Amino acid sequence: MLVSGGILVQVAAALVIRRLIWSLPTLRLRARWRFLLGFVVLFIAGYLAYLFLFRGRHQELSHLIVPVIFFLGACFVLLVAQLSVVTARDLGRVQRLEAETITDELTGLHNRRSFNRIWQSELARARRHRLPVSVLLLDIDHFKDINDTCGHKTGDEVLAAVGQLIVQSVRASDMSARYGGEEFAVIAPHTPPEAAQGLAEKLRQVVEGHAREALGEQNRERKVTVSIGVAGCANAAEGCEDLFVRADKALYAAKHAGRNCVKVFPAEVKPAASA
Repeated sequence: MLVSGGILVQVAAALVIRRLIWSLPTLRLRARWRFLLGFVVLFIAGYLAYLFLFRGRHQELSHLIVPVIFFLGACFVLLVAQLSVVTARDLGRVQRLEAETITDELTGLHNRRSFNRIWQSELARARRHRLPVSVLLLDIDHFKDINDTCGHKTGDEVLAAVGQLIVQSVRASDMSARYGGEEFAVIAPHTPPEAAQGLAEKLRQVVEGHAREALGEQNRERKVTVSIGVAGCANAAEGCEDLFVRADKALYAAKHAGRNCVKVFPAEVKPAASA
């Protein structure tokens, strides 16, 4: 009876482990748990063999020691499997909560809080190794007009589209974020201002060429463009504390130069008639 109960418990544990395997995020983890599932199946086969060979032979109390151990072992496997499922679920919940605290829900980029923390870390590393570093600030041109004429839903779609275009266009080593409202920011490590200007121009062209698709067919005649301010230093150890202030001044210059352009600090502000 105890061995039969152990078999049922082991089958229950196998089903729990199978459910856990499908919830795991990586193939490597799944392979390890499949290995454990194989052991459980082997245990079930061993229990069945024992039941077939020794059925009806347990006449004395001492003969029940092995069946009791079998049953308790099966209970232990089931308990471990259930605890693993609960732990995996809780870890997944924690990861989702962590992602929500550092991610902008609309664009999927880092939010400003996360960006500022990463910037401090990146700046410290650049100073320590005397590396170049640059910052790009991007602002969607006439975004209020897009919201007013096309609706806030379309405005949100434009924000999401620009965010994805930024992610697809920057390098793997760069870090991008929605900095606030219709403003985005990019950290470009190991990048002097001259190279950052090239990256900014690439972003400007990509947005101009593709972001309008988010406006829908009825607004295809409109354009979606960005103004970009760039600031950087060739050696972070020589002072980059006000890099964001410089980038913001360059962005201000880009807006007053007619928008849809890139300016690198220092940039002279010459207000244009169309600004």
